[in-house]
Amino acid sequence: MKTKNLFPLLVLLALGNVTGKEPAQSTVTRSETKPHEPKAGTAERKAILDALRQPVDKVKKDMLKDSPKEQAQTLVFTVETLSVLENWAYVVVSYTPDFAEGVATAVLHRENDEWKVKDLSFADDVPAYSSLAERLKAPRAIFPKDVEKN
Repeated sequence: MKTKNLFPLLVLLALGNVTGKEPAQSTVTRSETKPHEPKAGTAERKAILDALRQPVDKVKKDMLKDSPKEQAQTLVFTVETLSVLENWAYVVVSYTPDFAEGVATAVLHRENDEWKVKDLSFADDVPAYSSLAERLKAPRAIFPKDVEKN
């Protein structure tokens, strides 16, 4: 019985690890245990903020309907808080032009690779985090730990 020479295959496998290239993404999904904040400029952060932009912009246009100049201004976000765990995100942004006291809080859920706003609040209208997590079936870990509104 003749055995095949496995040396060329071993060399190819070894070269794949020394080229500096990252291995291909595994199809195995890993469950996150702690929330993370996507860094500025990442596709994940952009997708979350883009999903939030349309509903906030709609409220802005409704509230500023008597101020056409402000209504026409481009909505600009400053991220105060962004916490992501698996398919859930909790976001607090301040924005310009200022309306509704300049702060929006949202919970988003990723469905079929698209972020969707599940809850949107302005200024002091944010519900208690525990009830929000329970109502949306979102992980409590994405919400701030130090403040619990009643």
